[in-house]
Amino acid sequence: MVLQYKAVIKDRNRSLTPDMRNAFKFINKLSGIPRIMCLPHQITTMVAYNTKADILVGIDSKSVQYMGDFYPILKKPVTELAKKYALDYLFLRESFAKLGDLKIKNAKVVFRSGDIVLVRL
Repeated sequence: MVLQYKAVIKDRNRSLTPDMRNAFKFINKLSGIPRIMCLPHQITTMVAYNTKADILVGIDSKSVQYMGDFYPILKKPVTELAKKYALDYLFLRESFAKLGDLKIKNAKVVFRSGDIVLVRL
């Protein structure tokens, strides 16, 4: 129980925050079904559960084939992953990684709330 509390409940990267709720509302108002990559990867389940978006995530035996490109660490640039997997957006917690550090060409921030940034790729 202590491990669950420290590793999950107190994990700020995976916690549902007001900023994340605001981002989810924004995503759900986008036209069509956006295709999103999340950083850190630990928030993919939260984003998938709370939005209409298709999320780049490795959770089944089929996706194991391509997970090596981005999990557990990025092995390719985000722009290359966006092209390869037809991604529209990056859902980023800047408390985890700064947008500037990812060196995304032509990145356009379409939403920001606290440390949450939604970037059009």
